[in-house]
Parts: sequence; C-alpha cells; structure tokens
Amino acid sequence: MEMLQVHSLLESGEAATIEQFLDRAAAQVDNYTANEAAKAFALTLAAVFERQLSIWARAAYVDMPKSRGFEDFLALCADRAGIDIAQTKLGDDLTEMFIVANVVRHGEGSSCEKLRVVAPALWDDSSNDYHDLLAGPRIPSEHLRIRMRDLIRYIRATTRF
Repeated sequence: MEMLQVHSLLESGEAATIEQFLDRAAAQVDNYTANEAAKAFALTLAAVFERQLSIWARAAYVDMPKSRGFEDFLALCADRAGIDIAQTKLGDDLTEMFIVANVVRHGEGSSCEKLRVVAPALWDDSSNDYHDLLAGPRIPSEHLRIRMRDLIRYIRATTRF
C-alpha cells in the first residue's frame, strides 16, 4: 500500500499545457487507484478475520449453528477470551472494518447507510485530494474513502484481538 503514489492535493482548473493536463489526470487516477486498493485490502482483511473468528468460535462451541455472523462470532470469541470489546475502541474498529467490507462488497444498502451514521469521516466530500472518476450520478458507496490511517486501525484491532 505504501508503494502506491498518493498526491496530497489535486489541482483543478484549466491546464496551461497538455503535459499539465496529463499530469493532473494521472494524479487523479493515482489517488483513485490507491483508494480502491485500500478498500480491497479492508475487504480482504475483514474476510480473513471473520473466517478466523468462525474457526475460534466453532472450536469453543461445537454445537453452534452455522448461520452465525460476524457480530455473533466477535461477541462469542471476546467473551471466551475475556476481552471487553464494549469498553475499548477495539470492538468499534472491528465492527467498522466489517461494515466497510460489506459496503465495498455490496455497494448501496443497509450497511452503507449504517456506516454513514457510525463513521461519517469515511466520506469527505470537501477534500481536495480525491475526485470521483465514475460517470453518472453520485453513488455514496463509491465515495467511501479508506485512508492508510483507517487500514492501520483495522490491522491493529485484528492483531490486538
């Protein structure tokens, strides 16, 4: 992720030369690509973590029905390990990561609506380091911004758990 080029400011307005125009377009694509890569990484991390929670939960509770979801697995494993996820940001960060993964996977829907309530900072329409490259009407799930600091929070939360 750190090897992806990210520009802190995207210039706009009329370009003086074709080279300046192409440099600006390349910067927009760089930032868009970095955001898409971050979303893909968050999706993968959440999927691997959910699978691990499932393994731990089923090892501890052999008669558990298979239809349990992430939040059930997280609660069962935290209880079993004596981790109070309600008293720390650990549970919040893990839950946010999982909702992010659902939004990345499915787009618009209840997860997107929930994430906009619990983590509005993941949508920063006033930032000057990202421009939507998609044609057509604005789709909120496509404007989800996952930055390196978010990935670090998610990685730390999964590691600490």
